[in-house]
Amino acid sequence: MTFWHVALKDIRLQMKDLPSILFLFLTPLLVIAVAGYALPNLSNSKTYSKFQIPVVQQDTGPYAQALVDALKKNSALEILTTYTDEDKQEHTMTLDEAKKRVPDLKAAIVIPEHFSDDMIQQRPTRITVLTDPTDKVVPPVVSSVVNKITTQMTQTKTLIEVEQEENKVGENYHQPSAFDATVPGYAVMFILFSTTFAAASLLTEREAGTLRKLKTLPISKFSIILGKMLANFLVALLQCVVLFTAGHYLFGMWLGNDLLALITVIVATAFAATGLGMLIAAFIKTRAQVTGVVTLCVLAMSALGGSWWPLYIEPEWMQNVAKVTLTAWAMSGFNQLLVYGNGFSAVLTPLIVLACIGIGGVLIATARFRYE
Repeated sequence: MTFWHVALKDIRLQMKDLPSILFLFLTPLLVIAVAGYALPNLSNSKTYSKFQIPVVQQDTGPYAQALVDALKKNSALEILTTYTDEDKQEHTMTLDEAKKRVPDLKAAIVIPEHFSDDMIQQRPTRITVLTDPTDKVVPPVVSSVVNKITTQMTQTKTLIEVEQEENKVGENYHQPSAFDATVPGYAVMFILFSTTFAAASLLTEREAGTLRKLKTLPISKFSIILGKMLANFLVALLQCVVLFTAGHYLFGMWLGNDLLALITVIVATAFAATGLGMLIAAFIKTRAQVTGVVTLCVLAMSALGGSWWPLYIEPEWMQNVAKVTLTAWAMSGFNQLLVYGNGFSAVLTPLIVLACIGIGGVLIATARFRYE
């Protein structure tokens, strides 16, 4: 037997495991697709979605209208000059309404009174871009677009100054550093990896025949699942504590204004990740499939749910899809605490969803549990 025969034998064995072959190619394709669609606004391609930007038109003169028309034609922005109230009545965008929308949309444009008169009289004037201080992506894009359009309008002489003005986001606001977003995002991703791989120990014990021996003992399926989950949960919790502690002391990451709320979100995230890991293990038939399935699920959720980049830069349809992922809810809780400086009341919804994910994972895993 030569090396060629050994190689052929291994290839035949691998080809018999079609799910692993599928995931080998599907995983990178899925991650590429999610990343490509999730980062639409970094390109001017017409196939990409646009940033929704409120425009407050305090001047109705010809130059103000020309500016709004030019903004509407820009491929990177979707201009909102009106809004709908709770009674489904449409109104012209006001400054107060625009400020309310800045935390979600990250920027707004204000065209001041007498803008057209100033242009006609060749007097210097100013366009204000209201910005969310937590974001470094959308405001520069909006300011660049406005600068480009106003430069074309003035032609030979620059009369229009484009000024960025930070919108107030509350007294608890903390100017986030790069690590305030990076540490939670990657902590969630690696917790998912560790818990799902650890949960696959069920498959190892099933293939080794260990689980069959448990049938002779007075222990229920639920107790077996709960025991496995508790071990994985404690490891995930320890991993998360180490990552956040290192992030704080080594990289200066802020821990928010409510440490108890942060600990609660960390516990809920570890619990949900463990439940999800047990759920995945319940549906996988062989340990050979674990790597492909886990990698596919974790990378897709991390990209889609906001572990790698802010969720709001994704197209709206992807943001809606992301709501089914554990990652999106975990990152929502961490952002409320570590970016906006909010307290426990702001993370109640993420906590409830994460708890439901963990509980659902345990119940479904128990229902699908097999000794053999």
